[in-house]
Amino acid sequence: MIDAPAAARIESIDADCTTLIMRGLNRQVSRDMVVTLLDEIQPGRCAQYDYIYVPWTTDGASNIGLAFVNFESPSACQEFLDALAEPESQRKIAEYHVRSVGPAAIQGKGANLTAMLGKRGLEALRGFDAPLVFTKGRPASLPQVVREVVPGALASAQVAKVVPASRSKSQSAAGPSHYPWMPSSGEVQHEAPQSHAPRIRIEIPSTPGAAVVTKMIFDL
Repeated sequence: MIDAPAAARIESIDADCTTLIMRGLNRQVSRDMVVTLLDEIQPGRCAQYDYIYVPWTTDGASNIGLAFVNFESPSACQEFLDALAEPESQRKIAEYHVRSVGPAAIQGKGANLTAMLGKRGLEALRGFDAPLVFTKGRPASLPQVVREVVPGALASAQVAKVVPASRSKSQSAAGPSHYPWMPSSGEVQHEAPQSHAPRIRIEIPSTPGAAVVTKMIFDL
């Protein structure tokens, strides 16, 4: 079992803050695990986050210890911070090794996506660590959200490279992608073959005393 660190520091935020940064994240925590954590912090409530980004190293060996979460409104953001102050919530984020939670330097879903596209280009839309986006608590298409919230010229330049393509009969029979917010392999024009080294994913159980599950993930 991974030893949990001390309680995380919860920083105060401005009245218009919607984007939080989590620092000190366990290096094998994935974006999906962050979704699970958020839902556990506020159980029984409709998800009020609309953007989650857990950047990983370029070789896919680990995340960089940070997670960014944007909420639909400043009040939703503050409610989440208030929930973090509860002892049970502190225990949960300690399991993920989060040292502190506070306001991110870039605020808002649109501003964060704009900054990411400017820095990473097309890879921001199709990388294995591409952000998760949501609309009213449900997973949404990342290219579509980019079209809606990123300034026109930049969004058009990037999304234009992710074009619909005819799907084979076998692809159609297989149904939608496991990640509906990511372009399927038939929808992305790859610029060059890419190697996909396996990644190690550690799933931290919420049940005290339960074993940590380690998985090897291959991006095909």
